[in-house]
Order: sequence, then structure tokens, then C-alpha cells
Amino acid sequence: MRVLTGVVVAVTCLATAGVTSPATADEGRTGQRATAARATPTAVVRINVRALGGRVSPLLGGSNHRFPRNGYGIWDPDTRTPDPTAVAHAREAGISLLRYPGGSQANLFDWKQAIGEPDERGCQVAGKWGRPPLRADYGVDEHMLTAGLIGADTHITVPFATESPRDAAAWVEYMNARVGQDPDGDGVDMARLRVQNQRRLGQPTTAYDVDEWTIGNEPYLKHERFWMSESSDRALQQYISGGRESYADQLVGSRCRRTPDASSGSGRVGQRFEVLYPPVLADSQRITVAGERWREVGDLQSAEPGSHVYTFDDDSRHIHFGGGVDSSGAALGGAAPARNAPVRATYTGVHRGYVHFARAMHKVDPSINVCSEWGQVNFVRAMQDQNRAYDCVASHPYTFMGQVWKTPREGHDTNMLGLIKSAAKLSRMLSSVRMATSGRSHVVVTEYGALATVAQPNVPLWEASMTDALYQMSSLSTIMNSAVAFAEGGALTSRGLRAWISGRPDFVISAAGRALQATRTMISGGGRVVGFSTDSPRQQVAGGGGSYATLGTSVTRDATGALNLLLINRDPDDAMKVDVRNPYFTGSARAKTWRVTSRSISSANTAENPNAVQLTQGIQQLPSVRRFSIGLPAHSILRLRLPSRR
Repeated sequence: MRVLTGVVVAVTCLATAGVTSPATADEGRTGQRATAARATPTAVVRINVRALGGRVSPLLGGSNHRFPRNGYGIWDPDTRTPDPTAVAHAREAGISLLRYPGGSQANLFDWKQAIGEPDERGCQVAGKWGRPPLRADYGVDEHMLTAGLIGADTHITVPFATESPRDAAAWVEYMNARVGQDPDGDGVDMARLRVQNQRRLGQPTTAYDVDEWTIGNEPYLKHERFWMSESSDRALQQYISGGRESYADQLVGSRCRRTPDASSGSGRVGQRFEVLYPPVLADSQRITVAGERWREVGDLQSAEPGSHVYTFDDDSRHIHFGGGVDSSGAALGGAAPARNAPVRATYTGVHRGYVHFARAMHKVDPSINVCSEWGQVNFVRAMQDQNRAYDCVASHPYTFMGQVWKTPREGHDTNMLGLIKSAAKLSRMLSSVRMATSGRSHVVVTEYGALATVAQPNVPLWEASMTDALYQMSSLSTIMNSAVAFAEGGALTSRGLRAWISGRPDFVISAAGRALQATRTMISGGGRVVGFSTDSPRQQVAGGGGSYATLGTSVTRDATGALNLLLINRDPDDAMKVDVRNPYFTGSARAKTWRVTSRSISSANTAENPNAVQLTQGIQQLPSVRRFSIGLPAHSILRLRLPSRR
């Protein structure tokens, strides 16, 4: 059952556009036989080019890229270059922004162990507890080389849990300073170090000039708070202003591992462990081995052999034990924790907040944006109450799905229904920031997509399917209509994770990647969002599950005056006719078209069938651009570009 509904996208209130646009969608062909008696659903789009909204950012074609496993396979450590096929596909798809080092993977990242010769780098702690250590062979400079070859900008997520404002400022200096500058005043020329590493990779030795930075990743979620309180209210204040947090008998870590066995002694000389959340308030720590308290000393070389002592570094977190001659030949006094003896720490951590990170980073480069990753509106309210300024705040307008789908159609409808809530989440953040700051701060989207929290054995390729492409483009349409500063969707290369390109060794452009490619010049062309309203058919979900509008729409006007119209047909079964009314354009036109189509909503591009979801370009002759009709196959995407004409 389909019901015609009127949806108005008011450019003067872009938050409204954020809610309504993803609740509309286009239709496409599933390969099922059409029913002759069924009338083709008709939608109406009314365009008002005199109602211009916010600017279209060229950074909307972003990817939530990740550093582990050689950047999910894009980096070849043998050739010290990114895979040329993956680079070519990323350029073809229109990837314009890459996140580094990732989302959750960034939580405990140490950028200082991700530069220099790869075999001299230390390990990285995985962003979630219990996972094995990681390596950053795809380090900072390898990433910047890759981004440069793709033609993409970079957004950096700074770890919040274990880094300090001083660490963050040093990273900004490494990326953006010129040789000879010392903007943070610590006497270290980080730009000179960068130049050495750039020469190692054969890169130009110019500054990277990274403009977009965020602090932490989803710290409002309990499993990503780390040192912060389990109380959401207190954790928010700790994120903003920092604070102290005490820990009693906490298991320590070692060699970048955060598992129970990593906190146990080995009986070897020179064992090293790490408290989890430095820096530590001086003299607050108490270290026990197998329940017995050991004593801190200034150095192990002069310690009495066999004594239960250790050394401790308040800033670097390290606990060092002796017990004999270590692997370097140094004679260490004290004793070694016995095999399987648990090592625990009681201490008080002293942490700085977002405002301190932003201040230190802006001191190094005042031109950068430092965004909060506390992606909930209570951050906006708290900053307003405290009269604190901030550049921007990130939103993650995800759809979470926890049921097992019996059919692809059930999964498709669930995805499309989810767009309504994800758009409302973004709308709330946009409205809150706009009202609280009167435009002084802005919103970015550092992650978006649909996430199934359970396996989907009946729809195994759904994350790479046409359904996902329709979801991703509907989300991007909302983001575009809302004039968001930048946006990052799925992974760059992966076999899952809603990636724009499949993983090594195939590197096939996915269904969503083809859809992004269709919008590439619409995004890169910049310009302004144009006002419009729509009347869209609705798709009724079986079993009383609600309904969703089947037409998604964005309209922009680029720098040349050309009009871009993005139409997304989310109907899984039926084609759609769209009547376009454009009263301020006159005459006829040859419109350029980009169509993304597939046989079914389950179609996915694979190595065996890389064109199951196709992008075709063409010309549509329009006798009148003032009023015209155009057809959309079921589950398809169409972009038109009308040349400038009044």
C-alpha cells in the first residue's frame, strides 16, 4: 500500500531538511515481473532556486578509514606504496576525505609510535579491551602519501583516553608546522622530523596542513569512556574539563596488551608493565605483586638484589622491575615478579579535558578546527551553560538493527525505516548547535551508516548490496541538505563495514561506491543547497511495521550556475515517475545523467561480478526545464545536471 505524502525541505531551516530528506527515497528494479494493473507511483519535486541554503562542502565524500592491517589492505609494506588499483578506484569513486587513524581504533593510538622506520616502531594498543596488539606499519606519513595520491584531505582523530594536550599539540606541529618553527615552545622542531620521514617515502617535504581534527571517539558510550566515570553526567564534565579519577587494584597491561595474562609476571629479568590511564598523580600509585605491596625506588641499578622494588614514570605509565642481568647486559637490582603472579596498581589519574586539548592545539595552529566527539546534545547544552566556545561537534547518525532478517526485503525495509531515526538524530544536533551558538560553531559527521548487531545469514552480502547503496545515498542526501561541513561514511577498503571499495586483493568498487561516484562532481562542484519540496509515495512495511517515503531528494546549484538534482528511489519493487517543477528555469536542455541500477536490492559487486550494480552516464533531452517528468527504475539512483539557464 502506498500513500502520497507531502514533504517540505525548507532551506531556511536545514534541520528540517535533515529529518525529511532521508525519509524519502527512490525506487528501482528488483528483477521481479511488474504487475500490469498497478499504476506507476508518481512523485512531485518543486524546486525554488531563489531559496538558497548552506554551502555544499567538497568534503562530503569522506571515508571512516582505519590504520590496522596496513590500512585494511590498501598499503603494501614491501613496495612502501598504496595499492595502485585501490587508489585508482578511490579517485574514481570521488573519495575526498579520509579519517585517520580511525574511530574506535583511535581511542588508544600513539602517533609517536606510528612514524619513522616501520621496524623501529612500537606496538599499538587496540582500541577495545581484550584484543591483540596492533602495529602501525600504515603510519602517519604512509597515510598522508596515500591520501595525496587519492586527492583526498585528511581528518585526524586524536586519542583522548591516554594522550595529553601536549601530545596532541606535538601532533599538530608535526603535521602543519614549517621547518624552524617551534609553535608549542618545547624546543623540539617536529617539522624537521616530519621532513626526514617524508624523504624516506619519497614524498614532497611540505607541511601537510591538516585542517580537521576531533578529540576522542564516541566518549559518551560507556565502553569507550576508559578513564572517565560510568556516570554519564560526570563523564561529560570530565570530557569537557578533565579531572581526577582513582582506580583501586586495577590490573596493569604490558607490551600493548590489555588482557588478564598481560598483567601477570613471567619470572624474567627486567619486566615492564603499564598502568592503563596515565598521567598519574605523583606518589599516588601503589603497586602489588601477588597481593603484596612493593616499594618504589629511584633506580634499579642501585637497588638491593632480591628486594621487592620497582621504578615508576608518572607521565609514561611504565612500571619497571629488575631481578638480575637483563637482555641488554644491564645489572638490575630488586626482584622479578614470579610467573603468573598478578601485578595490580592503585593510583589516581590526572587528566585534561577537551577545552585543554583544543587550546593547546590552537596555540600551534590557530587555523585548524578542533571538534568535540561527544556527539550528543547534552555537550552543546553544557558548553552553553559554562559559556565555553568550541569549533564544532561531531554526530554519528547511525541506524542500529538487532533482528535477524528472514528475507532481503525485510532487511531492506528495516534499513529504510532506520533512516527516519538517524536523520532525526542529526537534525537535533544541528538545531541544538545553531540555537546555542548562533552559527559560531558547526556540525560534522565523522561516521554514518546502518549497523546490524547480529549476523545476517539470510542476506550475507547486505553491507555491499544495492540496499546499502540506497541507505548510504539517502544519508548523504540528508547531510548535503543540512550543509554539514564534512562527512565520512563507510570504510575505504574492506570486505564488510559498508565499504566504498571491497578489500584486498580484489578492490572492487561497491554498490555504495558507485552511488558516491554518481555524486562526485555534484560534491566537488560546491555551490549552494537549493530549496525544494516533495510529494512522495510511501512504502507500507508488512506486519504493521510502519512506512517510509520512497523518494529521496537533494538539489544544489554549483559555482557555474548549473542545477544538480539527486533522486533516490528506495522502493524495492516498483518504478517511479517524478514530475519536476522548476519555475525559475526556462527553455529546453540536454541534461547530463548518472544512473545507478541493479537487478535486485540484493545485488552486490564482487570479484566474480563487479558490475552487478552499474553506473551509467548519458544525456536526457528535456523539451522544457520548467516542468518535466523522468522515470526511475525500482531501487535506483539518478542524478541530473541541468546547465545554467534562467
